[in-house]
Amino acid sequence: MKKSGLGDSYNCAPCSEVDLATDIESFDAGYNYMEQLSFVDKNRLYIWGHSMGGLIAPEVAKRHKPKGVMVFGTTFRPWSEFLLEMHRVQKPLLENQTYLQTEDFIRKIQKIYYEFFVLKKTREYLFQDPEYKDLVVSELGLKAGSNDMWGRHWAFWPQIDSLNLAKSWQQINCPVLVLHGAADYESCSIVEPTLITETVNEAHPGHATMVVVPELDHFMMKSTNYKEARDNFKKQQYAKGNFNTRIADETINWLRMH
Repeated sequence: MKKSGLGDSYNCAPCSEVDLATDIESFDAGYNYMEQLSFVDKNRLYIWGHSMGGLIAPEVAKRHKPKGVMVFGTTFRPWSEFLLEMHRVQKPLLENQTYLQTEDFIRKIQKIYYEFFVLKKTREYLFQDPEYKDLVVSELGLKAGSNDMWGRHWAFWPQIDSLNLAKSWQQINCPVLVLHGAADYESCSIVEPTLITETVNEAHPGHATMVVVPELDHFMMKSTNYKEARDNFKKQQYAKGNFNTRIADETINWLRMH
């Protein structure tokens, strides 16, 4: 399954125009279709979610009875909370900001995130506030007359922030594999996979397994650390023959046990 309008999907709105609710319905429709295929063993269906897909995976899984759920490079906390930690890692790494500059930035953007994600203030409101306007344009990418924000419809992000993933994960009664890459500076926090694992196991002891894969970056390639992953992303040859097979090995081993 691809996002709406991508890959082999058809009769779908472009990914950049749909909200989270539509995304969930699209993936749910894909699961329903899979269940109807004559050659599919309906008792052995698994859900795999990567990055944003790891947030959608439990939302789809709780509507069905999958044999298991696997997620990699995803988040657990509200999006506005995770973003602050992500900025603290990525601003020095990707933009050469000092840690003092990064902290100054965090304290400014935190107020905008609270207004936008928590208080649900409109884009127009954020634009009109002289304290916010420059960062709204440079960091949120919002433009007058456009619905685009970070490559998605702006409404997608407050919906992501509103997900209660603790509740969703505890509603799933099946084995869960939580994968984390040690060189993944996109989903940079070890807190996220740890919280998913602990939350599942609180409701269903022993159901969740967490595996941290060394030298694994967000795109499942081999990178020794954050800095090497950053440099690798700029090279065309990076994606050729650089797949970290450990993620496949860990997944296959888990599947054989479940």
